[in-house]
Amino acid sequence: MNMTCLAVRRALEEEAGCASPAAVAHLAECRSCAEHAGLVELLDGLAPGDAGEAIVRDVLLDLPIASWQVRRPATWAPLAAGGALAAGGLMLLGGIPAGGTLVTLPASAYSLLASSALDIVTAARGSADAVRTVLTAGGSSALLWLAMSALGGSLAVHALLRRTARGQA
Repeated sequence: MNMTCLAVRRALEEEAGCASPAAVAHLAECRSCAEHAGLVELLDGLAPGDAGEAIVRDVLLDLPIASWQVRRPATWAPLAAGGALAAGGLMLLGGIPAGGTLVTLPASAYSLLASSALDIVTAARGSADAVRTVLTAGGSSALLWLAMSALGGSLAVHALLRRTARGQA
């Protein structure tokens, strides 16, 4: 390919038609440039026209929904499980503690540790009493529901942590 071929091809690509007599003569002699001229003419015929508003709307409505746009129940499962577990815990413990309870916490670390140990024992005893009371009242289905909620919540949290670790959250 020589400089004449380059000049003719550039003229073909930049102008709609190359009407100079030298370019026409070159196209008659050079098969490669004639094929290039045919390709440029074909590409000019493929230029898209203006799309109307209705066509654009129809095309956009036919596109599939992206996976990140779909709202799945599994997305809200950790939040629902956490809420159910928090509500169950508050019901078993007797409600939300008063603000004055926080002020009366022991000041020294030793008494705080001893108090925490006593609180753990008291909570375990209270929850055992609550379970016994629910079973006595025939509420085994409520305990089963709470156990399933706890299991489902832990599975949902585990799946969310795995998904976050992979960078898909």
